[in-house]
Amino acid sequence: MGYYYGNWAGPGAKFRVVVAYSFSNYRDDNVHVQARYYVEVSAGSAFNGTVLKTSWGQTVRLYGQGVYADTGWCDWGDPGYGYTARSSISADYTSYSGAYHKSSVDGVETVSAPEWQPYNIAGLKVERQSDSSAKLSWGNNAHAARPYRHIYIDQRIDGGAWSNVADLTNSPTSWTASTAPDHSYEWRVIPNNYNSSAPDYQYAGPIYNTPAPPRFVSVARKSSTIVTAVLDNNSNTATSLEYQTCKQGSTGWGDWGESTYVDGLVKTFDVDLGGGTFKLRARNKRLHLDSEWAESDSVVTICPPMAPTLVLPASTGVIASNEPTVAYQWRHNPYDGSDQQKAELAISTDGGGTWTVDEVTGNQSTIVKTNVYGVNQQVVWRVRTKGADDNFGPWSANRTFTVRQRPTVVIEQPADGFVITDVPISVKLTYIDQSGTVQASTLTIMRGDETVFTKSLGKSLATTITTDEWVPVDGETYVINVASRSTSSLTATTRRTVTTKFRLPQSGNIFVETDPSTGCATVQVRLSRDSELATAVRLDLYRVTETGRIKIGSDMSDGAEVIDRFAPLNIEYTYESVTTSGTGAVNTSTATGIIETPWWFIIYDGGIAQAMWEPSGSRTPTRPSDEIVELDGRTWPLLVQSRQRSLKIEFSGWVESRDQARAFESMTFASGDKIYKGLSGDVFHCSASAKIDEEYDGFEDYSASVSVSITRVDGGEV
Repeated sequence: MGYYYGNWAGPGAKFRVVVAYSFSNYRDDNVHVQARYYVEVSAGSAFNGTVLKTSWGQTVRLYGQGVYADTGWCDWGDPGYGYTARSSISADYTSYSGAYHKSSVDGVETVSAPEWQPYNIAGLKVERQSDSSAKLSWGNNAHAARPYRHIYIDQRIDGGAWSNVADLTNSPTSWTASTAPDHSYEWRVIPNNYNSSAPDYQYAGPIYNTPAPPRFVSVARKSSTIVTAVLDNNSNTATSLEYQTCKQGSTGWGDWGESTYVDGLVKTFDVDLGGGTFKLRARNKRLHLDSEWAESDSVVTICPPMAPTLVLPASTGVIASNEPTVAYQWRHNPYDGSDQQKAELAISTDGGGTWTVDEVTGNQSTIVKTNVYGVNQQVVWRVRTKGADDNFGPWSANRTFTVRQRPTVVIEQPADGFVITDVPISVKLTYIDQSGTVQASTLTIMRGDETVFTKSLGKSLATTITTDEWVPVDGETYVINVASRSTSSLTATTRRTVTTKFRLPQSGNIFVETDPSTGCATVQVRLSRDSELATAVRLDLYRVTETGRIKIGSDMSDGAEVIDRFAPLNIEYTYESVTTSGTGAVNTSTATGIIETPWWFIIYDGGIAQAMWEPSGSRTPTRPSDEIVELDGRTWPLLVQSRQRSLKIEFSGWVESRDQARAFESMTFASGDKIYKGLSGDVFHCSASAKIDEEYDGFEDYSASVSVSITRVDGGEV
């Protein structure tokens, strides 16, 4: 309730207007409002019937102290909280003297809501979205007088203690919780305001997430065919276990079988697998939620073994008829890991029409039988074994071998002890085979323990070993080995011992012609015609001087010529022919050469410059990199030397024609390699230049002197 008073008005006696508001019957969202207007005359005032007009439509006469023009409490209805009551009223009169008196007031008051205990939320529910989230939703029941300042959400996991996980403001109607697999979740929700919390929590859940998978601790045989599986299984949400079995066959693991279900949180179970090798897999379940599969190691129950693996004789193999025995060997293949207790070997010589059976006990896996089979006879055999189970396993697949006559091979040529004097070498074989034909032969030649040559002959019984393939060493002993494989798969071997003593090849006869005017020699080599000598397959020619041996003709033909431009002048030297036979034997012949001439020559790219010697000139040999170094503490200087040398020659000569003079001019301008040939046998690479002084005695008579400067350079032997 509120009162709002106007100003006191009047010259002596005073009055004022009053507005009063009354608020009652407070409810959740609204309140009942009443208003009252009246005029109040102050104590001690006397108006003597003054006429007063009010803004709310009443006219009254004022007298002494009291309340006038009272409207009483008027109903204004039931507005909502926050409603503002607003009134502007006044009252006035004019005295006999003409004075004007007025009282007025503005009455404004806003209705505030109380804050009472909030109501509970409505319709709380939870929806599992995935293993990682769940969504809570509800309807709010908040009012102006019962607001939600906070909405508190508590959570508990797997039935544990409650803990607060959310404090929501602004009155939301949903919230998403973070969750994890293999747990159950419950929530409770309560709103709160400044007054208190709602009367009760509202609950949602539980929801259950996908269970965690179990883990196989062991799978062990309980009896012959029953195994016990032990699981490490601590899932919080599993309500049952699903398991399947898988059996290993001869080609690998089969498909997983039908599912079996066990209620509850399963930590062990038994299953009758029958006989064989098995694996199990299991997963936890809760309604439609399945964990991942957990897979066990393999387990073996007592059962007959698989068919054994046949080892010897090999499939479609061949046994030589001269072998005294045949060994039959197999390998026991148990499903259950038990050792072989017994085995049966069945043999047929009529294609499987009838069988003879041999039996062994224990873990023996080989039976040796006498080879009584005929040549080219086919033998079929099979084996079955028994382990700890009372029954034999299945027979193995049939395996077949054939008895064959071993072939014979003989080296017909060369004979044993044959002496090889030349190449190529011819080899001929004789081959005998009652059970097939030659499929391939290999020839191998040994010198001591070393293999020096190998050749595949294929089906051929003859071959020639050429010099391109192999050349033996003279004076050695060799063993020729041949291994021949038959189409029956059997092999035969033979050997021959031979020695080598080679003939020398034809000699090369050397013919030399020299030309003093050019400084060149023409050398021809002709092969001898001696029938006692081997044919020469290669002919090479060398020039031998005091400075070295240089090849000037390579792989020459009979009667070929070589022009030797770099032969030394005015000293004797030697030509050497070297012939080689197919065996590598070598024959050498020599001839002396000398080019006597007054000319010296410089050979360059494009020609030859030549001049006659004049007895004047100089030779300047030096070591250009030698250095004299003065060092403190030493009486004499130190000589530092290198391997470098320098030779510079300066001399003169004369020429007889303009062409000879022009040759020196061309030589000076020429680039590239130049070779100097001196009158005393010098032949070397050089850098050279010339100066020409011409002389005329009439137009026809011509002569010139030539001054030459030569520096020796590196370039190898010539």
